Amino acid sequence: LSREDFQPQNFNSIALVPLRRTFGQELLAALSMPHAHTRPRLSHIIAMQTNRRKMARRSSGALLVIGLLPPASAAAPPPSFDFYVYSTSYQPNFCHGHSGCRHEGSGRRGSVEKKHHGVYPGCTHPDPLWKTSLTIHGLWPQYDDGTWPSNCPSADMFDPSVAVAGRLGDLELLWPNVKAAPPSDGSIPGSPYTDFWAHEWTKHGTCSGLKQEAYFNAALDAFVDAPDLIREHYGGTVSLRNLEDAYDKDVLVVCQGGGDLSEVRMCLGRDESGMPTSPIACPESVLVEGNCGDMVTITAFEVDDELDCGIVMYSPQE
Repeated sequence: LSREDFQPQNFNSIALVPLRRTFGQELLAALSMPHAHTRPRLSHIIAMQTNRRKMARRSSGALLVIGLLPPASAAAPPPSFDFYVYSTSYQPNFCHGHSGCRHEGSGRRGSVEKKHHGVYPGCTHPDPLWKTSLTIHGLWPQYDDGTWPSNCPSADMFDPSVAVAGRLGDLELLWPNVKAAPPSDGSIPGSPYTDFWAHEWTKHGTCSGLKQEAYFNAALDAFVDAPDLIREHYGGTVSLRNLEDAYDKDVLVVCQGGGDLSEVRMCLGRDESGMPTSPIACPESVLVEGNCGDMVTITAFEVDDELDCGIVMYSPQE
């Protein structure tokens, strides 16, 4: 260390009572001594400062805030991750078993009548867009080695009014929580509807280096319309190769049970601030998550599939 490292302007010492010398000044004075053997040790300087603060606290009763803080104008450190995984979900598959329907006969899950528990409002009355397009699952910071940061320390706690930022309609349509119903009057929703957004922000968004509003806006702006192939084969099957080729960018297809379309994921670059950029080729560490067979089923919502569901509604208490 040099003397320049301990110049007073490089410290921001905070105290609510006057001190004889700041920590930085003590260090500067110590380093100015010509003979090394006469210089006080760093531990002695810290001890002197601590004793002075204790004495000042006893005499005045004032609360001391002690520490060396970076200057107020210092920029936040850049986020530490390599790229984003942008994941979209196929709601008809997610909703299977949560529409309040009974299965009889030749349903795709078996021929035995089956009652499903956990009826989700968004599954009983899905938006027409969800039948032919995937919706946002999340925007996830990722490392090249296949690991990812999560639940990063942040003072930016989830706040629905901040996350929405004038785009409530877009969030409810493109990033829905089908497990709950949003307010019918168009007001900003709260828990439990916002629990999904809160989870994504807390686990992933806090590691992006972005402010809450910027994170949700970035995810919305990255939304990709599903290809016509999904609409044309709604309730049917397509080949995995044709489905991948229908997107004009590299994608990774994830299936439930190896055959039912569940998610489509892509990788996005990032700039120095943490904002996502254009799509990039996913590394092998991400591609290994693709688990579909040669043929992929484009599941229909149960409320649309009369052969499978029969549109028979029941009460969860039945």
